[in-house]
Amino acid sequence: MSDKKYRLKNLGKLPPMRHLFDRWVPEALTMMGALKFLQFLRVLGVRVRSNGWRKVTSIFLRGESSKFILGSFRLNPDSTALLPAPGRAEAQRRLAAKLAAYLRTTDAIGYWVEPGKFAFVRRKRRFRDLLLVEVDKMGMIVKLTPWFDRTARKLDPANSTMLDEVLQVIAYCCNKLHDMPESQRAVELQKAIKHMIRKKSRFNYFGRRRRMWIANRLLHSTVLFCDFMESVNSVQLTRERFTMPDFRKYRNPGWGMLGVVARFTHDFREVDLWCQFNHVATDGMPMQEFLSQLKKDWGEVAPVQYPAVQRNGWGGVQVRYAGEGNFRALFFSDFGLLMKVRSFLNTHFQEKMGGLATVAGLVMWGLTRHESFARRKILLPVDAGEQDGERALELIIIRPRQFNSNSGSMLDDFCMFQKEMNLRMQQARSGIGAVSEFLELCTLLHPLLYHIARRVWPRALGEVLGSAGLSILRDAEIFLSPMTEFQSDGFITIGNLDMPTIDGSRAAAVGIAGSRSQIRNTLDALNNLAFDLAKMLDLPEDI
Repeated sequence: MSDKKYRLKNLGKLPPMRHLFDRWVPEALTMMGALKFLQFLRVLGVRVRSNGWRKVTSIFLRGESSKFILGSFRLNPDSTALLPAPGRAEAQRRLAAKLAAYLRTTDAIGYWVEPGKFAFVRRKRRFRDLLLVEVDKMGMIVKLTPWFDRTARKLDPANSTMLDEVLQVIAYCCNKLHDMPESQRAVELQKAIKHMIRKKSRFNYFGRRRRMWIANRLLHSTVLFCDFMESVNSVQLTRERFTMPDFRKYRNPGWGMLGVVARFTHDFREVDLWCQFNHVATDGMPMQEFLSQLKKDWGEVAPVQYPAVQRNGWGGVQVRYAGEGNFRALFFSDFGLLMKVRSFLNTHFQEKMGGLATVAGLVMWGLTRHESFARRKILLPVDAGEQDGERALELIIIRPRQFNSNSGSMLDDFCMFQKEMNLRMQQARSGIGAVSEFLELCTLLHPLLYHIARRVWPRALGEVLGSAGLSILRDAEIFLSPMTEFQSDGFITIGNLDMPTIDGSRAAAVGIAGSRSQIRNTLDALNNLAFDLAKMLDLPEDI
């Protein structure tokens, strides 16, 4: 669809841009005029790249807090050794060797991110290198150990006499710029490394080129940090296992798409991987599939169990600063009532809903019963399968409160909302509809124009893209929220809803990104959802 040329008579058949707006703001008229002009360019034959979402991420998801985090727990760190590693240094070495070898067998981690002033650009990786990074308590780099992809031995930097010099340059520049915001740091780091290499090379052109080539391979690498848990008691170990790492301390020194914090148990028999992905390069679903396959290949020492669920919805909440003024929260919640309500609705009201009730729909409905989310428009990413040879992501953007009617029946209102949501989900996966059209039109603009539009049409863009976000990965053991520049009311992520806990119940890991006040409001809304969802739908409590 995206590469077709449209005739003039087809201009009226394109998705109407007015469908992007539920509520009108003065800026909307001028924004709609600009979008219509872009549609007219398409009619004249201007080609549009598919996957406009990828371009949007390259401009507005450049920050440190825009990266998302997935976890895989209780992995076998070394399936070839009869005994666990005798010490920390050997445990790190074995894991680095194993992960480096595994990355060379998969194309999942196949990109790096080129920093730029107005946008970051996703590039294909030629080599599958890994960089083991050791840091001190403040996050300053102490040591860098590369594990190069040696499939092309003639290009092996490990044999270069310049390698140690380049490693020192990278460590020095990264430590110097450690506290700078990511959107600025990446560009400044690139400049600083080039300047130092040029200074060391002096008038040796080929020496400078060689040093820069080595530096780029290191900066494009997958990054591995290692940490060690001290707890022996099973309850304390479970609590420590699911304590969020401080990714401000374990900060990716370069522009590779993956940074890993590996945590070993005290006896080195198990390792947990907290994986931070750059959203410019990839999305959640394909990376969760990568981690699921990794767990299958490496083996699981024992089943994963969450800490005991706090019944008040507030206890056990972890909050960490994520950068750029944003915080991340992680807690575990029992969604048993939600699953019962969903099963009841699917049994009795499937025809009225135009399909099945979805977990995302029920969560959205419950959230917007809270005063903090009552008028919010919520963004939901949807996996759209493969397009043009790579995984694509589409968006559903909807305001649940729009479906409140005067009928007095909250159940009827929800069925109307879920019916519309099911329709939009079909449109998103088919690449049709106003939101899909908007994303495709985004590919026609230079990145500078996005930043101008964000200042000229802030309320209109908030209306188009929503002010809050929700993402659900049903197989994720841990899924921590990214934070975008548009979802000013926060972003919520939910993993597997049916994970066992150490007290015998079932729970899901929930991540929240936003300000401290937004996190408090979201916790309150989710607490109401967990206990009162049946009341929110006029259903009996004993369903």
